[in-house]
Amino acid sequence: MNMPSTAPRKAAIYLRISQDREMDGLAIERQREDCENLAQFRRWDVIETYVDQSKSATDRTAIRPDYDRMVADYLLGRFDAIICYDLDRLTRQPRQLEDWIDAAELRGLALVTANGDADLSTDGGRMYARIKAAVARAEMERKSARQSAAQR
Repeated sequence: MNMPSTAPRKAAIYLRISQDREMDGLAIERQREDCENLAQFRRWDVIETYVDQSKSATDRTAIRPDYDRMVADYLLGRFDAIICYDLDRLTRQPRQLEDWIDAAELRGLALVTANGDADLSTDGGRMYARIKAAVARAEMERKSARQSAAQR
């Protein structure tokens, strides 16, 4: 059995809100505070905070500049852990989630959320993450159907 490393991880924080009508940044700051507290609790070094404010993760073709920058930085080896407020802040796309699961399995990525861990290094954690992503996707589709019906 492989023992986890005791070396401090280099972490990225990812913050996102779909719509910030006020553009006051308060929702992002609440996420930031919880994520930074979690990093401090785990004694992880935060190397970068990525923020996509008023960016939806619903549309798979939507551009999220900081998400894309974070993916590129991960591939360059800048960090080995991601902290986000909730899994659906990171992604609402099952395919993207599978990329992060692969990163956990193949490269040891740790992914934690401020509202409970999505431990991608275990089969139970991967199952939890996949179920949560499926529920988020279904809710997104239901919301879209309701909005379409209301417009008709």
